[in-house]
Amino acid sequence: MNIPDHIKKSAEEAVASILPTKSANRYNDEYKKFIKWCNDNTIIEYSEVVLLAYFKTKSETLKASTLWTTYSMLKSTLSIKHNINISKYSKLVAFLKRQNDLYQPKKSQIFTEKQIETFLQTASNEKFLLIKTALIIAISGACRKSELTNLSTDAVQFLEHMLVIKLCDTKNKCNRTFVINNKPWINIVCTYYNLRPPNIDHKRFFIYYCNNKCTRQPVGVNTFGSMSRKIAEFLQLSNAKSFTGHCFRRTSATLLSGKGASFLDVKRHGGWKSSTVAEGYIEDSLHDKITIADQLTSGSSQPSTSCNELSSTVCEKV
Repeated sequence: MNIPDHIKKSAEEAVASILPTKSANRYNDEYKKFIKWCNDNTIIEYSEVVLLAYFKTKSETLKASTLWTTYSMLKSTLSIKHNINISKYSKLVAFLKRQNDLYQPKKSQIFTEKQIETFLQTASNEKFLLIKTALIIAISGACRKSELTNLSTDAVQFLEHMLVIKLCDTKNKCNRTFVINNKPWINIVCTYYNLRPPNIDHKRFFIYYCNNKCTRQPVGVNTFGSMSRKIAEFLQLSNAKSFTGHCFRRTSATLLSGKGASFLDVKRHGGWKSSTVAEGYIEDSLHDKITIADQLTSGSSQPSTSCNELSSTVCEKV
């Protein structure tokens, strides 16, 4: 078929735009790893057997969640470059699901409402003002590290009795707006913001802070990732290293859920499109279980029975 060059070029540009813009390099890198593995094993055709062997090798060193990420990237790149649809490989999908069943993900610890207030009230501004501000904004908006990193001064509105913050260009393309109306929290954010030096050549909201002064250097994503651990260390919590970069976002979702918000409200708050993902961010607590038990028995005319009483009754009947 004789296709004009400009049509071919247009088609190539369309294909190139299929991969996510921000992570296209990661997709291509994963594809190159697969091709290298195939070349090292003298494989020239890509079949389900080949993919099974490849992922079996990968499963020896990678977590189940990472295997699924790799699968997703290869599914896209192999479809684009070789017109191969690996989603039809039922045995491969079954293998990955089995790996998922055997995997127990490690989740970040979360802060309680009391721990948050203790930190905000007792930690010195001289040392912790930046972390306090990040904590307040992250908890109020269930923010990701990348969202804190990319937050601009234009996205923060200082109104008379509240702050209105808009998150744009988020990970899942879901813009969110949230409000901070807690007066002490607003005062902390304003204190930090008012220390910005003049004539900064960028609009990043978060800039480094030390000894009651802000520099012009924007805060990097890894710094946000370590903030929850530093808070845990200040509060002298056990296993502070288990407070990871997901801590703020998980804490926000859990606190909102614990206040009685609907699951839809929680999803909207964090911008989650997937219910499964949103559920993973909500900590399962004994307090929630007690609340459910109270709701189940609130209309009962019979008094609740403790476990010990129930065991005693059963033993007597036996």
